Amino acid sequence: MPILMAIITLVASLADPHSAAAQEWFFDNPRVVDGDTLVFSPRDNETMKAHLDGIDAVEDKQRCGAGVRETAEWSCGLTARLYLMRTLEQRGFLRCRLVGQYDDGLPTVFCMTRGGGSLSYEMVNEGLALALPGADRQLHRAETDAKQEKRGIWQGPFAAPWDWRRDNSAS
Repeated sequence: MPILMAIITLVASLADPHSAAAQEWFFDNPRVVDGDTLVFSPRDNETMKAHLDGIDAVEDKQRCGAGVRETAEWSCGLTARLYLMRTLEQRGFLRCRLVGQYDDGLPTVFCMTRGGGSLSYEMVNEGLALALPGADRQLHRAETDAKQEKRGIWQGPFAAPWDWRRDNSAS
C-alpha cells in the first residue's frame, strides 16, 4: 500500500506542478549566510532565506576557547560558515524541504547533500552547531559524540549561540 500511495503522489505532482506534493522537495545550490542560514533561489526567482532545521550554529563573529590555554581563542563562527560553504561546494546541489518556522519568523528547512547526509547532522557532528531542544534524536547523539571527541566548539569554553546573541545584540 505505501508504494501505491507514493505512485499516486508522484503522478499527482506531475499533473499539477503547484501541488503540495510537487513542492515538498526542492533542489538548489544556496548561498551561505552563516553556519545555519541559507538563501535559496527557487524557480520563481524570489529568494528565500531559511535556517537549517533542528540546529543553532555559532554566530559569524563569535569566538570560542581553544582549550589549550584560558586566553587562546579561535573564530568558531567564521569556521562554521566556511565549513558549510566548503560542504556545499564539494557536494553541489541540496535536496531540501520546508519543515517549519524558526523563532525569528524565517522558515526552517531539512536539507540533504548529494551523498544523502543531513546537512544539520553534519554541522552538529563537526561540533559547529548545537542541537535544539526537541530536535531529532540523531542530532542530539551527534552533539554528544562531538562533545566526547572534543570536535569544534567542544574543544574549549564557548557560549551557546542563543546566549551569545543575547549578550552581543548591540554589536
